[in-house]
Amino acid sequence: MKKWTKFLAALMMALLICGMLAACANGSEVAKIKKSGKLVVLTSADFPPFEYLSEEGSIVGVDMEICQAIADELGVELEIVNMDFAEIPAALAAGKGHIAAAGMTVTDERKQSMDFTESYMPASQYLLVPAGSGIKTAADLEGKAVGVQVGTTGDRFATEQGNAKSVERYATLTEAATALMNGKVDVVIVDELPARAIAAQNADKLEVAGEKLTEEQYALGIAKDSDLLKKANKVMEELKEEGKIDAFVLNHNVQ
Repeated sequence: MKKWTKFLAALMMALLICGMLAACANGSEVAKIKKSGKLVVLTSADFPPFEYLSEEGSIVGVDMEICQAIADELGVELEIVNMDFAEIPAALAAGKGHIAAAGMTVTDERKQSMDFTESYMPASQYLLVPAGSGIKTAADLEGKAVGVQVGTTGDRFATEQGNAKSVERYATLTEAATALMNGKVDVVIVDELPARAIAAQNADKLEVAGEKLTEEQYALGIAKDSDLLKKANKVMEELKEEGKIDAFVLNHNVQ
């Protein structure tokens, strides 16, 4: 009987090891991440409160808090790679990172190159304008020079609206906002929270005008067909249930 018990124990261990090896052989992203000891996140750190540079020069924000929670769930370190927003989808598809976390909203176009987690909060595009400009609606873009961050849904909205004199595309939101303050563009189309953060930091020069232009949803991008998606969704649901997403937004309110 003891020999039979030992045999069963040995068999169970062998099957467990085979299962683990099969997971690695079949391309389990989670297994690879655990083996490497790090979760690599691709971001564009000029989009408060989602990702921005702290006074110490570290990349922090709502998205980074979420990604840290995912890394903790996996038992690995979080590595953050900063790049231009427009480069992130291709970098994710090329395997240069595991997660795209850059204040990114879900679109059909983006779904072609990545999967998305469950949404963690709603998003909307707004108009960031010079104080007292009188620009309040999409109709007011007629004949105006519109600034956007390239590759964003603000970029798409300005292009599809089609009534601007020109659409000026910038690699970063910081560059677009600087162009606005320097009079190179008349308005910048950007997500509400970053728009309000920038306006609050430049209250004598800028303001957020009018009502929301779009209705969107924020989520994290995951490489296509990766088992990391299930893990990320599990963590996301727990964070939402515990009210931690709202707490992250409050903690990173940089206005």
